[in-house]
Amino acid sequence: MMSLELEQIEAERQMLWEDIHLIDNLLGIKSEGITKRGEFITNLLIKAQPRTIVQLISKEDMIEDIVKIVNGALHSFLEAYPENPNFETDEAAFIVNLITLLEMASENMEIANFTGITKYYLALMMEYAKLIPTIPLQGLNMRQQMMKTISHMVHASERLPNRFKTRHELYDCLEHVLTKDKDEVMMKEALSVLIRVVPQVPNVRLLEQLKDWTNQETLRHQLSHKNQEVKSLAEKAVQVIPHTINRLAEAGIV
Repeated sequence: MMSLELEQIEAERQMLWEDIHLIDNLLGIKSEGITKRGEFITNLLIKAQPRTIVQLISKEDMIEDIVKIVNGALHSFLEAYPENPNFETDEAAFIVNLITLLEMASENMEIANFTGITKYYLALMMEYAKLIPTIPLQGLNMRQQMMKTISHMVHASERLPNRFKTRHELYDCLEHVLTKDKDEVMMKEALSVLIRVVPQVPNVRLLEQLKDWTNQETLRHQLSHKNQEVKSLAEKAVQVIPHTINRLAEAGIV
């Protein structure tokens, strides 16, 4: 890449970094400020290519800031509307755009040097896993982007740390999606995560617990789904836990 391009990317990154910090001061404030920040992020998503976005935010200082801001924004938004969150507000659109920014970066992780910053994404994924079951149906776009981020991260990390693979929040989230959510995108991403993570779980007791909601009866909706991809993933999901338990048993792991 030419040095001029690198200089331009660094200048854009610096500008985004400054704007992200301005956003931090506007969280929870329903004003023109929130709308302006939301418009900035929206324009960035429209204009920038995924590769550029990754290059812009793939530095540790920025990813840590954005993760903190996304967490803060999500919690303040959901706490502000405990009964009936209004997903039509500028604030909600702004949060979805921030989540989309991170989701686009996570989808393209292989083209950036993410060494050392996966810990921030792992922390964010755990927050997403806890929050997804609490977000009502009207927040479909928000839930989809969060689930996609988890899925991208799982697929980008060849060796996920045990603290993620064995956390009950992740499996509570997957169980919620696969037993209660009827959206195709949510089901597809949840099944994909399950298939990817389960073979790496080193704990037979945990795997036995997962069998309660990954059998043919529980996943019958997905197994007979009109979407061939959902159906195919469900067929793999039904098999992956018994296969993993057998493999661990053969290796003498109980």
